[in-house]
Amino acid sequence: MGARRQFTLRRILLLLVLWLWLGGCDRLSGPAMTATRSTGPDPSAPPPLATVVGDGVGLAFLGVERAERPGVPDVATPASPSLPYLMVDVSLWNAGRHGVPFSLSYFTLTDDAGHEYPIGYAKTTQGASSLLGRGQEVHGWLGFVTDAAARGFVLVYDPRRYAQRHNLPLDADTQELAPLQIALGR
Repeated sequence: MGARRQFTLRRILLLLVLWLWLGGCDRLSGPAMTATRSTGPDPSAPPPLATVVGDGVGLAFLGVERAERPGVPDVATPASPSLPYLMVDVSLWNAGRHGVPFSLSYFTLTDDAGHEYPIGYAKTTQGASSLLGRGQEVHGWLGFVTDAAARGFVLVYDPRRYAQRHNLPLDADTQELAPLQIALGR
């Protein structure tokens, strides 16, 4: 009986390890980090303030706040125009391409005077970079340190510009992507 019980325990342990390895651990930790939809931003989220779709890539601007330090803005604290971080709530999704390259380095913020601000902080549902399959989306807050007097901000997603600036080779998918731009209204 002892050998049979030991065999059953080994079998249960092996099945548990196999289940976790095949993705069962996602079921333990809640929903997966990436949504699979091809229609755009999360329908349960507030409506986007602006959306642009081009070349099978969608970009939605969901909100903007000023913050004293990087992080997701605290809506209970009033935002002052003099605070250094401009926090932008955005979603980027694959609206029908084979793959959409995502990297935090592909996003910049420009103002009406032509100054360009790189990302200083980000909290997204993906890591720092990935390839979004059809219908996949990444959502999060991007933080930029800006001049307090700057106005007329435009958020830019442009993988080609980043690759060209750093002398990196472009794959065929990235070469075809046109930049996406959304005016933030500030």
